[in-house]
Amino acid sequence: MESNPSCTISYHDLEVFESDSNKLLYMFSDKNPPKNGKIQTSIKWGTFNGACSTMTRKDKCPKLGFYKNIPVASDWLFWIETLSNGGTINYINKSLGRYRRHSNNITAHSLELSQNELDHLNTCNIILQRWPQFFSESMYCYSQRLIQSRHKLPYLKCLIKSFLISPTIKAATAGIVYIVSFRKIKL
Repeated sequence: MESNPSCTISYHDLEVFESDSNKLLYMFSDKNPPKNGKIQTSIKWGTFNGACSTMTRKDKCPKLGFYKNIPVASDWLFWIETLSNGGTINYINKSLGRYRRHSNNITAHSLELSQNELDHLNTCNIILQRWPQFFSESMYCYSQRLIQSRHKLPYLKCLIKSFLISPTIKAATAGIVYIVSFRKIKL
């Protein structure tokens, strides 16, 4: 960041490992392709950077810190607010840290909608209110959050709403397979 003054946020790859066995599960970048860009990139693609791999410029951070009404997953909004003060988010193509997976992770899979998922949907609403110029990026991310939640909410409704917000092949295919299979196959 010292050699790149326009870089407001930097992040790197992470080894994701199982807490109990110390077994490497995957690289963070395998499931979250790295991206570089400005505020639009962070809004459209959501949390593609691991929180424990992210560094921000102090002078670009929001003066009040994290938004208190987003209780669990406030980091994404914090990064967007940071980027709204100018600069770019840049990826360092090295694994410089590890992320521990265990049953109590905020992002652990469950059958119910988690506070983490609600926070991300609410963040999309806040983005629409504060930065209407990024409407299409925000709606794309919102539609992707709905697709990700389809197994926890009414399945077909999530797919239809996601498709109506931002049409994707993924939503269309999942919806067609579900209907053609007489609501038996959920992709």
